[in-house]
Amino acid sequence: MPRHKEHGISRFNVSSNLLNSHKFIAFHKELQKLEPNIPEESALGILVAFWCFVANNRAMNGSIDGIDPYIIAKQSRWTGDNRNPDNLIQILKKVGLVEQNGQVHDWFDHQPLAKEVLRGRRRREETE
Repeated sequence: MPRHKEHGISRFNVSSNLLNSHKFIAFHKELQKLEPNIPEESALGILVAFWCFVANNRAMNGSIDGIDPYIIAKQSRWTGDNRNPDNLIQILKKVGLVEQNGQVHDWFDHQPLAKEVLRGRRRREETE
């Protein structure tokens, strides 16, 4: 049985070929428009921190809808004088990592543990 938290999950999947994905490359390029010298490693760290935040806070629905952009930015390590929290959300949506409705793109395809936890909850509710 997978271990899980009430509002999050204890682990999540990140593709090993992320650095070569067209969405990550687009994400890094968009960040470079705001910070020309931002290294690829920093962009990767921001994205992974973002996914960790979602996994810990919205794992069961994969949505950032209704969360203050400042909190998302801070938890994603997107902080500093020139780092507007809204810019991060706009970039995530522009490159397709987050849908316009706030849903993380293909969250349940990449997080089968969350899908399994939801199925288990539904089965328990049906038997109660």
